Order: sequence, then structure tokens, then C-alpha cells
Amino acid sequence: ELAGRDPAGVTLISFHADVLAALRPLLPRHEMLFLVDYRRGQKAADLLAAAEASRAAGWQGLDISARWPVDRETIAAIQALAQKVVVWTVDDPSLAQRWIARGVTGITTNRPEALRRALGW
Repeated sequence: ELAGRDPAGVTLISFHADVLAALRPLLPRHEMLFLVDYRRGQKAADLLAAAEASRAAGWQGLDISARWPVDRETIAAIQALAQKVVVWTVDDPSLAQRWIARGVTGITTNRPEALRRALGW
């Protein structure tokens, strides 16, 4: 029952644009991120196109696979579109540090407490 929940405490994520599109009118105040997996051969331009589509759909950003070979400039370009960039799934502290250095907005992890301790948060 998301309708009664504080929107600040819930982020909806999906690989399926049609699911997010269907949820937007039902939950207009909830943050929505489009999940973007990486397939070999994809380029930063593909990620930028996904960010532009996300913005046009009224979503707040992308939740990208940690396999994306992107740099700080690409992350900044996505954020310049008023889009968040969250990365998944990052359980290794050294990998988390690399993504933090690239400027991501957030990290999705299976081990939040262990990662916080390792990063000194």
C-alpha cells in the first residue's frame, strides 16, 4: 500500500518503462528511477539517451548497473539533465569508492551496514 506512505521514504525502480509510466499517475509524488543494465558495446551516449527519456517521462533518474564503463563526465552530463544517477549492485567497498569518485547520487547494495562501516559513514 504505497498510496499512504511518505513519498520521501520510497523509491520505485523498474527495468520496464511501461510499469513506471503506469505508476506515475497513481503515485505522482514518489521518486522513480529507470533501471539500466549494461550490454557489451553500449556507449555513454546510450546512457545519456536513457536519461533524456527518463526526464521526458517525469522520472527522477537512472539506476545503472555497476558494469557501465562510464566516467565522471558522463555522470555529470546525466545530472545536468536534472537526473539522479544511482548504481547497482555494489557490495565491495573499493568499487563503491570508485563510483563515489565518479559522482553518483547513490549506491544500491545488499550490504548497507557493512558498506557504511567500510567507508567510514
